[in-house]
Amino acid sequence: MKLYSILYCLVFPFFRLLYPLHVIGRERLPEGGCVVCANHSSNWDALFMAFALGRKAFPVFAAKIEMSRIPVLSGILRAIGVIFIDRDANDTKAMRQMLSAVSGGSAKLILFPEGHRVSEGEAASAKAGAIVIASHTGAPLIPVFIPREKRLFRANTVVLGEPYSIGKVRGAERELKARELMQKIDRLRDIS
Repeated sequence: MKLYSILYCLVFPFFRLLYPLHVIGRERLPEGGCVVCANHSSNWDALFMAFALGRKAFPVFAAKIEMSRIPVLSGILRAIGVIFIDRDANDTKAMRQMLSAVSGGSAKLILFPEGHRVSEGEAASAKAGAIVIASHTGAPLIPVFIPREKRLFRANTVVLGEPYSIGKVRGAERELKARELMQKIDRLRDIS
């Protein structure tokens, strides 16, 4: 986490200059492990999440496996603990890593349940990975809304919703809970 803190301190001033952040609900972030889930519309979303949560949040990001093949960037991402997911396979290794990160205590696992960038008005179904992790670990889910339009040099509001638990969820109920999670995220848009 030392490298993450260093990168945070180096990048944040420039990011804050380009995309000033107004964060609502940061105090809702629990002390222990949790699964933080946001909508996904831009390559900038991971940075929006990192800076919205703050330097001491100890985030663990999940990213598509294609990111692990980009020279230099892949080394940095591995060094800060990013978990790479093969979205075209049943990636049990990545799932074990995510379960371990959340079960371990204070990690904030950052997921984008849509699984890919989604434009305004585009329909996308949520993947159930966040639900599986929250169900197995008992960790709370934190819905987060990131503005789809990122405005340069103007305040961009990120909203963290109330943490909630789902208990044990199995089978088809996972898809239902995943849709409910995306609805909770979408409702935060009205606060931003």
